Amino acid sequence: MKPLDIFLNKQDRLRSGWRFCVFAAAYYSLFIAIVVMLRAAIQFAPPPVAARLNRLPGSVLYLAQFFLEFAPALLLGWGCGRL
Repeated sequence: MKPLDIFLNKQDRLRSGWRFCVFAAAYYSLFIAIVVMLRAAIQFAPPPVAARLNRLPGSVLYLAQFFLEFAPALLLGWGCGRL
């Protein structure tokens, strides 16, 4: 057994546990970056715009949350599948 076998499988691809670690770290980082940018945009928005955003119905916010979490996962999943 070579030390490189810890990271790579027989097809010279990154092992699944390492791919998951890469995906989880990238997803968490990307999700936090998106949330910080959105919060900053709302924070610096004019008060009438921020007030309208705070009064959005729950179903709209649910869909926004779904796309906010799903889009990075989809893109990163596709990218990590190529590793």
